[in-house]
Amino acid sequence: MIRLTINNQPIIADENKTILTIAKENNIHIPTLCHYSDLGIHSECRVCVVEIDGQKGLSTACSTFPKDGMVIKTNSPRVINSRKNTVELLLSNHDASCTTCVRNMHCELQTLANKLGIEEKRFESVLDIKELDLSTPSIVRNPNRCIKCGRCVEVCRSVQGMSVLDFHGRGQDMSVGPAYHHLLADVFCTYCGQCANVCPVGAIMEKDNTDDVWEAI
Repeated sequence: MIRLTINNQPIIADENKTILTIAKENNIHIPTLCHYSDLGIHSECRVCVVEIDGQKGLSTACSTFPKDGMVIKTNSPRVINSRKNTVELLLSNHDASCTTCVRNMHCELQTLANKLGIEEKRFESVLDIKELDLSTPSIVRNPNRCIKCGRCVEVCRSVQGMSVLDFHGRGQDMSVGPAYHHLLADVFCTYCGQCANVCPVGAIMEKDNTDDVWEAI
């Protein structure tokens, strides 16, 4: 066990746990978008950055393990500014038609933007509109809402053992989906729905067949 300080709160913690886990165990909230408790460490979104005394750069709480005597700030002006910039950049490449999204009012990106006081887009939109994948009987994939958090990739690979989804390209052109931009119906997807379950923004959703049911009735 080691001693550290988070937001002026002295804590005795297990050095084999990440800063994010330790903070959560001590009721200290650190926002995340890529982290999911049942999945591995990604450090994709960089929303969970914290400031550590003596270190020049900010560190991701989800992948950083503490050392004895470490002093950590989770909500300093520098940290808040970094988070706001990160979320604003995500919004500049995101289909923000929130009112028609199945995740509206339950969207992790929307919730975080509200908590950070982001009321308008500061960066010009760079979203390149892509077609929806409606090829399967049960899942809809909307690449225009994807924030490249990697949750769907990890759950498909590590939990389901399928590896149907992965990252493609680099930088602004990066996308998430089946290899060679295939449709879900053209790969070995079992339509288990785990990707939709972990998606924080509604980029992967269960298909709504309510209208078809009403027509059949």
